[in-house]
Amino acid sequence: MKKLDWVLLVDDDADCNFFHQRIVSRTDCAEKVYVASDGQEALEFLQFRLDWKPQGSAIIFLDLNMPRLNGWEFLEEYVKIKDKINTNIVVILLTSSFNPDDREQAAICSGLDGFRSKSLTKDILNQILEKHFPETLQPASALT
Repeated sequence: MKKLDWVLLVDDDADCNFFHQRIVSRTDCAEKVYVASDGQEALEFLQFRLDWKPQGSAIIFLDLNMPRLNGWEFLEEYVKIKDKINTNIVVILLTSSFNPDDREQAAICSGLDGFRSKSLTKDILNQILEKHFPETLQPASALT
């Protein structure tokens, strides 16, 4: 089985990051799991990472409400640099927001591949893997 190169969890809630990191690690679907506490830290991770794998694959799980650079602001900056990154990155909003405006904005937002409610589960991760990486990854449920 080929794994994702990495997963980036972007959330200012340390408990959520801990829990989501365990879900990703236990499914063994990624070589590495990184954590950023806000959109600014995530953007810096993307801009200054020097070991991108050509044609690699990755997922960013992005919260909306964070200090410094929130999820929407991160996405505005991300679309400016994503073509420079030689990796297939899927960006999923993973949020506790129940605001219908957020769902509407997510549906038309450039650079965004999905909208999910917190918390990340094995089933949700499995669905994302099957949808976005069907030819390279086995479902996460097959790994546990």
